[in-house]
Amino acid sequence: LEKLLPCHTARVHVLVTTRMSGDHPILARTHGIISLGRLTPEAGVEALQAWRGHAGEALDRDESMFAMRLVSEGPIDGLPLAIAHAGTLMRLIRVSCQDYYQLLKSHEEELRAMALHLDKLLNY
Repeated sequence: LEKLLPCHTARVHVLVTTRMSGDHPILARTHGIISLGRLTPEAGVEALQAWRGHAGEALDRDESMFAMRLVSEGPIDGLPLAIAHAGTLMRLIRVSCQDYYQLLKSHEEELRAMALHLDKLLNY
């Protein structure tokens, strides 16, 4: 992996996701690895707002409730990359937290089936 990463002076950010746990001392020393776990609901909403292009903006009560549920339940479940993807998509298609949450809920069974299939493939 280290051979594929740009030199430490390059002005790029590389996001690597893995299911493997543990420290990677060589990469951490040369490339400044930051390990992320699941975000708290509050931090998740803050990140979601930033990715949506609404950093620092207050949400009304209903939107706040849906944002909190969106980042802490289902397929997003506090995962930083999932929150980034959701926020970016929400910005691009200009959809509210409530509408996006309801869209995910309406496809919950399909998402669960895809996740189960993917898990089987990864554990083959």
